[in-house]
Amino acid sequence: MPELQRLRAEHAPALLAFERANRDFFAGSVPDRGDAYFADFDARHEALLAEQATGAIAFHVLVSGHEILGRFNLVDLADGEAELGYRLAEKATGRGLATATVRTLCSLAATRYGLHTLRAETTLDNAASRTVLSRTGFVPTGRADFDGRPGLTYARHSPAAATPEFEAFRLRAEADPRVVGLVLSGPRARREVPTARCGHDAHVYVIAADGTETGLAAAESRRGALPGVTVLPLSAFRTYALPGSGTERNRNAFTHAVVLKDTTEGTVSELTAAKGGLPLQPAGTDPELRDHGLN
Repeated sequence: MPELQRLRAEHAPALLAFERANRDFFAGSVPDRGDAYFADFDARHEALLAEQATGAIAFHVLVSGHEILGRFNLVDLADGEAELGYRLAEKATGRGLATATVRTLCSLAATRYGLHTLRAETTLDNAASRTVLSRTGFVPTGRADFDGRPGLTYARHSPAAATPEFEAFRLRAEADPRVVGLVLSGPRARREVPTARCGHDAHVYVIAADGTETGLAAAESRRGALPGVTVLPLSAFRTYALPGSGTERNRNAFTHAVVLKDTTEGTVSELTAAKGGLPLQPAGTDPELRDHGLN
């Protein structure tokens, strides 16, 4: 089974072989590194390790035996945030390795490096990369231009105080194709996720694809892993908390909401942002607000 390892000096020969073997493949989606990269590889490798030692970057390689199958990196680590970048060998594609490894790196980002936000970007024509990002909890945040090629920027939020139970739940939700959206709401959503001490200060909305059902959230709620769970089909989430919906009393919940999963081409993110921009419900006017940590 391939293993994700932090980049070390002894990885140099296998890493060079990986880059050479996949040079043409990579050039089909990103700019070619150029001949100088390969000619000066050893010096560049030493420089990368020196930079890694400063804590500003964290390089990882996916290793199978004596072979490297991919590079998965966190760069520009600062203030709890970093940029994700990765590339996978052509022969390793189509096996789910990129998705599984990005999930592993996201977990390490929170537990080993203390990061709460990861950012990424890709071109619109790179369907494989967009799929990996959507399956691992990255949500679109905007559009970008990469040398004339339109693309998207993404972010993945992992508040630092996540319980192991919540992180396990989140990973299962990310892997469940019936769950098209996951939204963490409440005043403390951007600072921490549900813990034993935060009571009703957070609430989780699980948005299911229309016409499907998922028992994931109900099972977790019964075990007490989450303080509050609401499961809604996407069609119901569109009007949830909006004026005239009968659920407008819950609109304050979205003021500080964080989207943790969105596989709807940005629809869940846009709906969440719209709800967050609604006028606030006066605190204390409805007892149900306390169920969403709004007072």
